[in-house]
Amino acid sequence: TFFVDLPGLEERQKILEIHIRKRGRDPALFDLVSLAKICDQFSGAEIEAAILSGMFAAFEAEQELETSHVGEAIGQTVPLAQTAREKLEHSS
Repeated sequence: TFFVDLPGLEERQKILEIHIRKRGRDPALFDLVSLAKICDQFSGAEIEAAILSGMFAAFEAEQELETSHVGEAIGQTVPLAQTAREKLEHSS
């Protein structure tokens, strides 16, 4: 077992960009800086999950995926870094 730190701001922006592009969307149409700021303490997998949740919400509303959909999904997610804070602090 080894410890891998959470991504920083620039890394979160890149993760968002990668997963938005992977879903066939243009990352330039999203406010990646704002999204990266609000998903502080998120792992890469949690960021990807928020994008997927945002996509489901957009599709359900019969809309194209937008920054607001992803931002809302991020806001509804409690990252593992918060729910398991003691265990993570002990590991590092």
